[in-house]
Amino acid sequence: MPDEVVTDIKTANAYRAEADQWNEDHGEPNIPQSNLVGLPAVDHYVRPSCDLPYSPQVDIQIKSQAVQFEYKNNGKKSIVYQTYNYVPSNNSIMIDENDIDLTMPRNYTVMRKNGNPLKPIVSDKWSVGKNTDIDLMTFGPNGFIRHIKANTSDHQELPLIEIRHKALRGHKQRPHLAVKIINPSDQDTIIVIRDNSYGNKTEKHNIKAGKTEHIELKLNKHCWYDVTITLKQQPNFSLQAAGRVEQQHRHNYQACSDPQMGNLSNTPELEALIVR
Repeated sequence: MPDEVVTDIKTANAYRAEADQWNEDHGEPNIPQSNLVGLPAVDHYVRPSCDLPYSPQVDIQIKSQAVQFEYKNNGKKSIVYQTYNYVPSNNSIMIDENDIDLTMPRNYTVMRKNGNPLKPIVSDKWSVGKNTDIDLMTFGPNGFIRHIKANTSDHQELPLIEIRHKALRGHKQRPHLAVKIINPSDQDTIIVIRDNSYGNKTEKHNIKAGKTEHIELKLNKHCWYDVTITLKQQPNFSLQAAGRVEQQHRHNYQACSDPQMGNLSNTPELEALIVR
């Protein structure tokens, strides 16, 4: 390109001809095809991460004709949740019959705990309709997920499962997930809790008929979790819960990015990062 500003068409055409001749002499640039380049490489590392002022909680209860949601906020800042329906219906906008529901998700804003004189809860119902399948996924801040799958045709008073983030209290109790399971049926229910990402052992709990049980799910030092809860008697039911318990530096470990994304769930590099 010329150093001076070109102000007339004759000079511009001369430069254009010179550039065309250079390209003809040197050939076209060798640009690899995108399908040969592949995906960009991702470093297998984690990074220090700020603690966030969120403590989301979504309680889900399946009934015969609807799924009841309660969107809660136990943190210091307001939370926006989004719930998607992955089961096709007659009212959905579809590309073809095999595609998922492409209608807009439902959005819910829940005020912070200290910003509402009432308990900060937003409730909603998703009607089941003729299709007895249920496949609803809720997203919240910092990787928060609640994914419920079930089929109401084998509905037998499914248990109510509540999952709360529990930060460190004093120096005795480690950060954990507090799981409350209410079994309203007249039959015992076996709950299976499987860790999907971070290497914790699978747990099985027998919930007696008409009883409530409190389970403490321990977390690794990075406080990220990804678990799936299933019922042995009802193979169509599953509840996936994922996210991070925020600590606000009330423990001996610094917050970090999701180690599963860096493939460092159980390595010395991760330990060196999060241990002060």
